[in-house]
Amino acid sequence: EVVTVATPGAPEAETAMVVWRSQNFREGGMPALQSVVDALVAKYGEPQGVEEAGKRWSNTAGWRELRWVRDRRGAPLAEPNPLLRQCWTGAAPVRRTKGGDGGTQVSWSDGCGLTIRAKAFLSGQNPGLVVDLNVAMVQQGDLYAHAEATQAELQRLGQTRRDAEVERA
Repeated sequence: EVVTVATPGAPEAETAMVVWRSQNFREGGMPALQSVVDALVAKYGEPQGVEEAGKRWSNTAGWRELRWVRDRRGAPLAEPNPLLRQCWTGAAPVRRTKGGDGGTQVSWSDGCGLTIRAKAFLSGQNPGLVVDLNVAMVQQGDLYAHAEATQAELQRLGQTRRDAEVERA
C-alpha cells in the first residue's frame, strides 16, 4: 500500500490538500469486486458516476471506476448542474506500475467541493477479483483558494527578497 499526499504551499505554510492511495493485492488475498464496490458505497454514498472497461492490460482484465462529486456545501452534483462537468475530474487515481509510481494527477476549480475517484483493476486470472485499488480525493474549492493564496504569498516573498537585495546594494 502506498499513500501519497500533496502538500502545496509557500515555505512553512504547506498544507495537505490531495491524497492518493494505491493498494495492491496478492494472490489469495484479492477481494471480490462487488465487496470493494459495496464498501466504497457504504463509506462515500452513491457515486455520481460509474465507468468500466473490460480491455486486458498488463496483468488486469479491465477496471471499474466510481466517482463522487460534491459542491462546496457537500451536496452531490448531478445533471443538469453545470458544476458537475466542471468538477468531474478532480484527482485521478493513477495505477502504480513496476519500476515507477504511475504518477499523480489533480485538477481543481472554484465552486467544487470534495471529489473522490476510486479505480479497481480486475485480476487477469479472475475478473471478479480486484488486483489493485487506487483512490484519490481532493477538496477542489479549498485547493483553489490555497493555490491563489500561495501564489500571492510567493509573490510577496519574492518582492521582499528583491527589496532586501536592493537595500544591501
